Amino acid sequence: KIDEKLNAAIPSLTGEEIMEMVTGIENYALIENHTFSKLPSPHITIEMMLELSKFTKQIIDRDDIDAIVITHGTDTLGYVANFLAMILADIEVPLVIVSSNYEVTDIRANGVKNLKSAFDFISNVGLPGVYVSYYYNNDSKIIYGSRVRQCMQITDDVNGISSHTPMLPLGKVLNNGEFRVLDRELYCKLTANETRKGYLNEIGKINSNVLIINPYVGNNYSNYNISRVDAVLHTLYHSGTCPCISDSKYGIQAFEKECRKKDIPLYFGPIYGKDNRDIYSSTNGINSDNFIMNTTTENAYVKLILAYHLFKNENDIQRFIYEDVNNEHINNYTRLRKR
Repeated sequence: KIDEKLNAAIPSLTGEEIMEMVTGIENYALIENHTFSKLPSPHITIEMMLELSKFTKQIIDRDDIDAIVITHGTDTLGYVANFLAMILADIEVPLVIVSSNYEVTDIRANGVKNLKSAFDFISNVGLPGVYVSYYYNNDSKIIYGSRVRQCMQITDDVNGISSHTPMLPLGKVLNNGEFRVLDRELYCKLTANETRKGYLNEIGKINSNVLIINPYVGNNYSNYNISRVDAVLHTLYHSGTCPCISDSKYGIQAFEKECRKKDIPLYFGPIYGKDNRDIYSSTNGINSDNFIMNTTTENAYVKLILAYHLFKNENDIQRFIYEDVNNEHINNYTRLRKR
C-alpha cells in the first residue's frame, strides 16, 4: 500500500488481504496463508533466498498441500524464481510466484490478474515445478522458473527464454481460465514426469561470492577487486562478444590473466546458438573455454553460486554448471568449445 508519510509504496498487505482481491477465490481451493517476510524485494539476499526455500519446502512436504503461491516483488523476481527452480527441482506440486508491476491497489497494477492466472494454471494444469505468472500486453503468461529473466525497466515486462522463439513463455492463461501451450517442447518435457534432483538438503550456509561483470563502453577492468570471490560471471554483448583489446585496462585479456593468477574461475555468457557458427570471430580474443550457452544470466549466476557451495571437486562443479538441472537450457548445446 501507499505509506502516507513516505508517499511511496511499501509491502504491508497480509496474505488474506491480497487473496480477497481475487473475485471467487473461495471457489478454487481451501487457502492457507503464511508470512515469510515483508521486506521490499530489492533488499533480498542470497541467504534469504535459501531461507525462503527452506520455509517453502516445509509447507510443500505436508500431505494436505496441493500447490504453493508466493507473492513477491518484481525487482528481484528473476533471481528468486531461478534459485527456487534450481534448489527445489524435485518438488512434486506446482509453485507459482506472483508479483505486481505497481502497488496492488493501483488501477494500473497487474497483481490481481497475476494471482488469478496462477490459480487458474494450478487448477487446470497443475504440473509440478516452479513458475511465474505475469500479465502484460493483454496476455497472462506462465513462465517456467528456470527460464525467467529480470523484469525489464522500460516496458515493465517479465520474459523468459524458450526452445524456439526468444522470450516465448511456456504458455498463457486465457480469459476463461483455460491454458494454451506456446512452448510445446518444454511442455512435453514437463509432462514426461522426469525425476529431478533437489539440492536443498545438501546445502548449509550460503553467500553471494560470485561477481557479475556486464560489458559497457569504457569499462576499466583494473577497478575490480576479485580477491574474495569464488568465481566471476562476465556477461556479453548481443553478439556474444566483449572488448578484446590486447594489453589495455579496457580489454578482457589482462583481466583474464589476473583471474588465472589468483585462481579465480572466469565464465562468459550466456551465448545463444546451436554451434560455433553462431559465435562471432571477435569472441576468439577470449582465451577461456568457460562459455555458458543457451540459458539466462539470472540462471547462470544462481548455478555458479550453488555449484561453489555444493561441491569441492572441480569436476563436480563443472558438471553442475553445464548439465541441465531443471530445464534451464533451451537446447542441448550447453557449452562452447572454441575452434
